[in-house]
Amino acid sequence: MVGYRYMHTDFSHNLEGTRDVSTGEVLQRYPVAHTAMSMEMHMAELMYAPSERVTLMAMVPYEAMSMDHLLRDGTRAPTRIRA
Repeated sequence: MVGYRYMHTDFSHNLEGTRDVSTGEVLQRYPVAHTAMSMEMHMAELMYAPSERVTLMAMVPYEAMSMDHLLRDGTRAPTRIRA
């Protein structure tokens, strides 16, 4: 069996419990506020059953993540990771 999965997640606001919190409110309590985050994941899958009792499986992920931060002094600090 051969398979492929794709997942995308995107966030652009902060929450405290179920309440939306502004970036200004976050910066009053913490030195950094996250302003946006996204993640994409691609997963290739391969499954082989050489017998009725044995199944072999391999999964190979590829992820691309990004997060944008705002510091109290107004500096923006983007982070990008590809793995």
